[in-house]
Amino acid sequence: MKNICEKAMNDKSLVSIYTDRNETDSFLVGFVLASSEQFILIQSVSSDGLNDGLELCETKEIYRVDINGKYESKIMKLWKNANQEVVYKVPQDITLASFAAYTQENNYMVSIETCNSELHDSFGLVENVAEDHIVIKGYDKYGAEDGLNYIKFDCITRFSCDGIYERNIQAIIQ
Repeated sequence: MKNICEKAMNDKSLVSIYTDRNETDSFLVGFVLASSEQFILIQSVSSDGLNDGLELCETKEIYRVDINGKYESKIMKLWKNANQEVVYKVPQDITLASFAAYTQENNYMVSIETCNSELHDSFGLVENVAEDHIVIKGYDKYGAEDGLNYIKFDCITRFSCDGIYERNIQAIIQ
């Protein structure tokens, strides 16, 4: 699947990426911005055709990629009608550490899934990127501070930032 994602990245194709084998109707839609052996980075697009931030997911979890289907064509029309564009300049050598540093440098609110939980296990701003872990200044859904989260890199299965939900919470805390 990595090669298919890289081709989509080079062609600037909108893709649907499936990673959850238990919920086969759940998928990410967006543009592949970077790829490595372990991860792909996607500029996510909402079902309304709007920028929905960045999603970093494990390459090994991808079991299906759709390109140029009816759904992707519909989302692309909405994207263009809303005058959206790819807005992120991301590191091409994508690792958890480089992506975490990127989100910290840009002060993006992040959501982190651990151990394939399918939940936002940690939500907040990156405080520190260490050799084997990340430190998140946590916030709840109302924008209140919620302590520090120390998360080992090898437990992170999905890492997103600057999506619609994250931008809404960030607007509340500023």
